[in-house]
Amino acid sequence: MEFGTKLKTVREQKGITQQTLADHLYVTRQAVSRWECGARYPDLMTAKKISEYFDISMDELITGDDWRSYPEKQPVIESGRAGRLQTAVYAVSAVLTLMSVIVRPFVASAATGEKMSTIISSIFTGGGSSSIMVISTLAVLVMLLISAGLIYGTYRSVQKTADPKVSGAIMCSAFVFQALERLVTCISTRKMSIAPASLVLLGISLFGIAATADFFFIRKHANPVLFYIAAGISFAFEFATAFKCLFELADIAVNRDAAIYLAYYNSAFSSAAFSMLFCLGIVQAKLIMRKRKLSLRQAAGKVSESAV
Repeated sequence: MEFGTKLKTVREQKGITQQTLADHLYVTRQAVSRWECGARYPDLMTAKKISEYFDISMDELITGDDWRSYPEKQPVIESGRAGRLQTAVYAVSAVLTLMSVIVRPFVASAATGEKMSTIISSIFTGGGSSSIMVISTLAVLVMLLISAGLIYGTYRSVQKTADPKVSGAIMCSAFVFQALERLVTCISTRKMSIAPASLVLLGISLFGIAATADFFFIRKHANPVLFYIAAGISFAFEFATAFKCLFELADIAVNRDAAIYLAYYNSAFSSAAFSMLFCLGIVQAKLIMRKRKLSLRQAAGKVSESAV
C-alpha cells in the first residue's frame, strides 16, 4: 500500500479529518490532501510526527517502494532556517535578474543623459544587423522567462514544496542565463565577436546544463561530482566578476559610455545573483544525494527506524 493510501486509511479509521491532522502538524489542509493523493511526501520529521500521532511505525507508514521515490517528492531543504535562506536566495536572484534585464536601460539613461529610446535600441538592434537583433531579442525574452521561473521557485520555497525537480530546473536556468547574459552583453556593446573568456563560459554553461539534467532528472542516483565541478567553476567566476565590478562601476559611470556602463552594470548584479544560486545548488545537490542514499538503504531494510 502506498504512503498516501495508507495515511488516508489510518486517518479515516481514527475518525480524524484532514484539517485536524493539518492543525496538529502545523501544515495546511491542502498539504495533507497532496500527501494522500501521492503528489507530495512530507519531510522526514513530519513523517515521524505522523507515525507517532497515529501510533504506527515508520515501516508501516512508508513502504519500500515509497522510500525509493521519497526524495523526489519532498522538499530539498526541510529545516525552517535553511528553508528561509533558500527562499531569500531565490527571491533576491529573481529581483536582480529582472533588474539586469529591465532596469539597466533606465540606469544607463540616467547615468549618460541619453534618451531611453537610444539605450533600448542599442540593446535590441545590435547596430542594425537583423541576425543579431533576432538573437538579442530572443535572449532577452528567455532571460525574462528565467526570471519568472525564479519567482515561481520562490513561491514553491515559501510553500515548502521546492522538490529536486524545482531545484534542477532553477539550476538549469542559471546555466542558461549565464550564457545568454554574456551574449546580450556582447551585443549591447556592439561587439560582433565573442571573446575567448565568453566562449569558455559558454562551454562551462553547456557542461553545467548537461550535468544538472543528469543528476536532477535523468539518473536519479548519479554521482553529483560533475555538477559540483560545473557549479563550483561558475560560482568562482560569477563571484570574481561581481567583486571586480564593484570597484569598477564608479569609474565606468564617470566615463559616461552607455554601452560599457550597461555591460558592467549587468555583469555586477547578475553575477552577484548567480554566484548565490550556484552556491545554493551545490548545497542542494549534497542534501539530495544524502536523501537518495538513505532512501535506498531504507527500501532495502538496512536502516533502523531510529536512524530516521
